[in-house]
Amino acid sequence: MICIIMATMLEAKPFVIGLSLEKSNKGPFNEFKRDNILLVISGVGKTCAATTAAYCCQKYRPSSILNLGAAGATDLSHSLGEIYHINEVMECDRPIFQTGAPYTHTPHILKGFKTTKLATQDRAIIHAHERKEISLHAGLVDMEGAPIVQAC
Repeated sequence: MICIIMATMLEAKPFVIGLSLEKSNKGPFNEFKRDNILLVISGVGKTCAATTAAYCCQKYRPSSILNLGAAGATDLSHSLGEIYHINEVMECDRPIFQTGAPYTHTPHILKGFKTTKLATQDRAIIHAHERKEISLHAGLVDMEGAPIVQAC
């Protein structure tokens, strides 16, 4: 089984339609399934994402878990609509106690795709000065990526 975790139905709707997934009411999350593909809506934020990833691992034991969704660009080098594989995820709002450096996770990626680093935070990054600060570490920012990689 391949499990896709997405934060919101707004992000997931094109996949649900395009993959002809059917709603399943078996679990505590909104789940959509067809054959060996399961799409689960986690909700927004680190806790929701980690809980969903752990649930999927325990209940379904998938061969792969994909975290798909929208992310914000931290600078102008990432254009609207571009698709990236994330090669490193950091939590700027969760520093390592001894060093103060962001906690970092390394996901598995498929070869042949553009890659970038992702910063995951528990709050939306709205202001330009916040984006500029995070751009020193990552090209994109979201609210779910790091805990999914960590839980998997």
